[in-house]
Amino acid sequence: MRRSLVLFFSLFFMISSAYADGGHEHHAIPTLKKQVGSKITYGENTAVLTFGPIDLPTGHGEGDMGDSMPRFNFQLPEDKYLIGFKSALSTVDGKELPRNYLHHILMINNTKPSVSCPGEPLFFGGAGLEMSETQFPDGYGVQLSATDKLMTVVAFYHGAPPTKDVIATFTMYFAP
Repeated sequence: MRRSLVLFFSLFFMISSAYADGGHEHHAIPTLKKQVGSKITYGENTAVLTFGPIDLPTGHGEGDMGDSMPRFNFQLPEDKYLIGFKSALSTVDGKELPRNYLHHILMINNTKPSVSCPGEPLFFGGAGLEMSETQFPDGYGVQLSATDKLMTVVAFYHGAPPTKDVIATFTMYFAP
């Protein structure tokens, strides 16, 4: 009986510590092997992230989500307050695409901790199927510093029909 209890508690602590270390390796993100271009263009009170072009459907590990594009790291040229954002999908030649092609665009601040998941970075914006333009109420915004290490993670649905030269954009609006 004593051996059974020792074995039970030993296994319990080994398993629970694997998930409580904050690394979240069990959330591994399958990433495309092919390098796909991403860039950022700054305006006076905007920053436009452009992802692609990429041919759909992308490969996938499992489920409906295709493999993510390579993570894109960037920093803002100066301190800003994010006050809104929008996303869009099109082909290189400008043809708009349905919103159900995009699984997600995640905006992550690797410099600040998550407010809800200890050990994870701060998620501060993003889009998926909703793809509606978002504006925060007057007087509200997300403070982003020029020293913050920002990152995006973009993925398309695996079930998207074959489409060549797809571009996703994420436009951030900043307070003047």
